[in-house]
Amino acid sequence: MKLAATAAVAALLLAGCASEPADPWIAYASTAADAQAGASAEIAAHYSLGEECAVSAPVLEIVEPGALGVASLGSVARTFSAPDAPCDGTEAQASAVFYDAAAGVSGVDTVVYRELTGGARPDVVHTVSVRVR
Repeated sequence: MKLAATAAVAALLLAGCASEPADPWIAYASTAADAQAGASAEIAAHYSLGEECAVSAPVLEIVEPGALGVASLGSVARTFSAPDAPCDGTEAQASAVFYDAAAGVSGVDTVVYRELTGGARPDVVHTVSVRVR
């Protein structure tokens, strides 16, 4: 009887894990960030350098803004730093994700955003675990 119950639980677990194949044009990335309750924090920034050090920043969209605070989009200035690289010192305007933690809260929140690539390569869905203190 115990073996039958174990087999039934295993079958249920496997059925719960089964899903449609992942979309090959969506990549997934996970990171972590810290935030102070009642304050704003930059939790991600994206830009790339192309030929002749041309700067481009992707379009971002918020998928899940969080529960202990709210995610928003903006931009930040960055300087590419890679000694001995041809683009070292290039100034860039990066697409950024900010997290405004509510006052008086603490815990771990989750923000999900998508980096849209326009079909040149797969879109990237980013999940950020935000530790609010």
